[in-house]
Amino acid sequence: MANAIERTTFLAIAMVVGCGLDRSGLAPDVFSTTSAGGSTTGAGGSGGTITVSASSTTGNGGAASSVAASSSTAGTGGSFICGDDFTPPGLLCPDSCTGGCTQGNKVCIMACNSVDACKGDTITCPITHACQVECGANASCQDAIVICPPMFECTVECTANDSCKKTAVQCAAGSCEMTCNGTMTTCQDATLICGPNACTANCTGSTPNTTCGPSCDCTPC
Repeated sequence: MANAIERTTFLAIAMVVGCGLDRSGLAPDVFSTTSAGGSTTGAGGSGGTITVSASSTTGNGGAASSVAASSSTAGTGGSFICGDDFTPPGLLCPDSCTGGCTQGNKVCIMACNSVDACKGDTITCPITHACQVECGANASCQDAIVICPPMFECTVECTANDSCKKTAVQCAAGSCEMTCNGTMTTCQDATLICGPNACTANCTGSTPNTTCGPSCDCTPC
């Protein structure tokens, strides 16, 4: 499993510690870190082993899924690079990914592409995958709350009348992007709440309210 992660696990620790990620808004037990076998230090230090693990229950059948990765860092240590993301391990596609999964089961598609499809819902991305939320019909994600995965990239695409009106997007430690490409009401009164990583709003027409917070690179419309 460790080979499925293309970033050192130290990056996740740096994102939490270095950027001061407030995990109080995340669901319990979604993001946890433990260390074993020594300690990891900066330049010139010796490396131990850091393990990042997460587990959840998803899908209509309530099947448990989990992802774990571990790696050692030594010598020069690791550093947080703004805009970088972990590569998801490519586990089985969860049932909650209503549009299936792409890129070798690394990206979950949360499809809300019919009128009122996810209106007023809490759209919770699986913690094991990067997440792409599609709001492609009138009012399809209006008044919804999007909760991004704790470690992986998250994108929200709003392309119709009122599709993301009053929608709130809660980013986490992965890079985060919200696209509003429709009419003047597509993202009216929507909110993009950034995490510590890169956070971008792309707009044609209406614009969401962007709360940059701890983001290392925040780009509002």
